Amino acid sequence: MLIPQSTAVVERSFSTMNDICSDLRTSLSTKHLDDLMRISSYQHDFSEIEWELLVDKFKNAKQREMAL
Repeated sequence: MLIPQSTAVVERSFSTMNDICSDLRTSLSTKHLDDLMRISSYQHDFSEIEWELLVDKFKNAKQREMAL
């Protein structure tokens, strides 16, 4: 069993979570919050993403919400 030398990683994670889960985004699901934290922590280079394909995929996706 290892004992962390510092709490910096944990504090950084909580700081990231608080930045993502602001007052305006309190309804994020645990899955969405987890995904956003992973994106934030990995600092992925988004210049490699083919945005047109991503937008087309989103446009062609089935409707996720139902009208009440």
